[in-house]
Amino acid sequence: MSEIPSPAPTVEVEAPSPGLLRTLSWTTSLLVLTTSGLVVGSAATIAGRPDIAWPAWAIPTIVVGAHLAISILRDLREGRAGVDVIALLAIGGALLLGETFAAAVIGVMLATGRALEAYAEGRARRELTALLGRAPQ
Repeated sequence: MSEIPSPAPTVEVEAPSPGLLRTLSWTTSLLVLTTSGLVVGSAATIAGRPDIAWPAWAIPTIVVGAHLAISILRDLREGRAGVDVIALLAIGGALLLGETFAAAVIGVMLATGRALEAYAEGRARRELTALLGRAPQ
């Protein structure tokens, strides 16, 4: 006689928290904004329109810089300091020197890093939740 296999256990995956969804949408927005600014500014420079390139590079960079400054202040209140301070100084210095393209590249790098961190955090959370769901009771 063959034994009837028991059904596979069901796994309930926890839905992402609203805070994580806000983080994902904000980081995605920053990435789209900075990348678009870099592309538009570069195209304007190639077309010989520095009057369009400057704000296309500067405005998204200022938005990223403001977001970064708020994040740094929040971290400092919690007693943590990181390399974000160096990135903020680099953005500020580049903007003060009129190097908006360099500031825009730094902004894209920061936005990309934040987006990758948010993606990795979400994926790790899903995988760990699934793993815990398969653990014997």
